[in-house]
Amino acid sequence: MLPPGETLHLFGSLYCTAIAAIVAIRFPHHVRFVRARGSARRRPRFLGLVTTPRLGPFGTGAVGAVLISSLAASVALRSSAALAVAAVAALLYFAQLIQLPEVRRKANTIPVILGLVSLSLAARADASPRLASALLLLIEIIVVQVYLSAGLAKLRASGLAWLDGRTLRSWLVHYHLRDGNRAALAFASSEGACRLASFAIVSFELTFWIVVPFPVLTLPYLAAAFAFHLATATLMRIHYWLFFGPAYLVFLLPLLRRP
Repeated sequence: MLPPGETLHLFGSLYCTAIAAIVAIRFPHHVRFVRARGSARRRPRFLGLVTTPRLGPFGTGAVGAVLISSLAASVALRSSAALAVAAVAALLYFAQLIQLPEVRRKANTIPVILGLVSLSLAARADASPRLASALLLLIEIIVVQVYLSAGLAKLRASGLAWLDGRTLRSWLVHYHLRDGNRAALAFASSEGACRLASFAIVSFELTFWIVVPFPVLTLPYLAAAFAFHLATATLMRIHYWLFFGPAYLVFLLPLLRRP
C-alpha cells in the first residue's frame, strides 16, 4: 500500500484536477443558470448564520475563473495559498448554484476538502505519516457523513415507513411529472422493486461509514455507491456524482501498491 504521505499528496493532486476540470466543463451551464434565475435564486446560510452573498452572472463567472485557476496553480506549484483561495472561491461559487440538482448540499464538501488539502501542504503532511493519516481520516469522515446524515434524515422524516417503498414511488412519480422521465414511471409502477430499492438505499446510506474502520469493504461499497448514483442520474436526473465523485479517491488510493 502507498504510505499516508504519498496517498494524501496524490489524492490532493487528483482531486483538485478533477474538480477544476468538471467546473470548467459545466461553467457555461452554471453562468446561464445564474443569469436565468437572477434574484429568484435561493442562497444558503454559511454555518447556518450568515447568508452568502448573491453574485450575478459576471461575479459568478469571475469567481469560477478564480476557482479553476487557483486549483490549477495549486497542482502545478503545490501551493497551500492557492488552495486556500480555491476553498473560498468554491464556497462562493457553489453557493450561487445550490438549487442545481448536480450541486445541492453535496458540493459543500468541496471547500472543506480543499481546506484540509491546503492544510496538508502548509504543514508538510507528506513528511509526517501521523498527520497525513489524520487528514486522510478526516476527509473519509466528511464523505461518509453525507450518506449517514441522508439515511438518518429519511428515518427521521418517515421512520421505518420509508422502507415500504411508497415514499420512493412518490418521488419517482414527481420526477416523471417534472421531466417526463419514463424510466422513473416504469420503476414506480413496480411496488416490489420500490420496496427493495428503499431498503437497499437506507441500508447503504446507514452503513457506508463501515469502510472507514474496515477498508477491506471499500470496493463493494464503492460499487454500491456507483449503482446508487447511476440510478439517481437515470431515474431522477440528479447528478450528484459530478462534484461528489472525486472524493471517493480517498478510499481508493490507499489500496494502491507502490511499484
